[in-house]
Amino acid sequence: MTGAELIAFESQLNLSTAETAALLGLAERTVRAYRSAKELPQSLAIAIRTMRASKTVLAAHYRPAGHRARGRPKKQVRPTAA
Repeated sequence: MTGAELIAFESQLNLSTAETAALLGLAERTVRAYRSAKELPQSLAIAIRTMRASKTVLAAHYRPAGHRARGRPKKQVRPTAA
C-alpha cells in the first residue's frame, strides 16, 4: 500500500489529518509523512484494508475531530459552605 492509497482512503471517508491520525493511532506529522511514502508499514496497510472492508471495524474506532473542546477543561468553582 502506498501513500496515494492512504490519501484515497482519507478522501473516500472525508477524514481530516487529525481524524486519520486518531483513527490509526498515529501522530498528525506521521500521517502527513506517510502520504508521500512509496510504501506504508504492513501493520498500517492491514488496518486500512480492514477498515475499508468492514464498516463495523471503522465505526468502532472512528471519533470525529472537533467532538470535544480543545485544551485543558475549565476549572469548576465549587460553592463555599456558609
